[in-house]
Amino acid sequence: MHRAPSACAFGLTLALLTPATLVAKGRELPAPAVRGLQPETAALVQQARARSATVKALVDVLGRSDLVVYVEFPPYLDSATAHTSFLAAFGGHRYLIVSINPRHVVEERIALLGHELQHAVEIAGAPEVRSEETFHRFYLREAWSTSDPRHYETTAAQQAEEMVRRELQVRELPGR
Repeated sequence: MHRAPSACAFGLTLALLTPATLVAKGRELPAPAVRGLQPETAALVQQARARSATVKALVDVLGRSDLVVYVEFPPYLDSATAHTSFLAAFGGHRYLIVSINPRHVVEERIALLGHELQHAVEIAGAPEVRSEETFHRFYLREAWSTSDPRHYETTAAQQAEEMVRRELQVRELPGR
């Protein structure tokens, strides 16, 4: 689910302070496009890429874009599942934050991550989205509103979530 922007100050500060590149052995390397804000969310991203071809493909697409996506398990999440918010645009990059309710089991978190990463891919394909206002206008145009007027949904994100769920079920079948 996409949620109208209301990102936490911590995430915004981190986004503003985190460079889009890393230095390793004297050479500049691109930093991951999808980054966990906590050790638990970094592990979730890694596990999701390993267990789901859909998540891996979405992360790969984001790696070729100007987006940096932070993933968090916020203690204050007022949504039952997850949402994506716009943080900032500067220095040639745009920053989003994906918030996932940590109370779900890991397979549900992975499916929700796939759903929210699809929203990020939607934004990656919309270079005009450079502020909270343009983010909101994009989803007013491209999505439908849920029962909460601050929340939007797309068919592609729902399909990505369902595909991830199927991939996780197939991997868990006995004899595999």
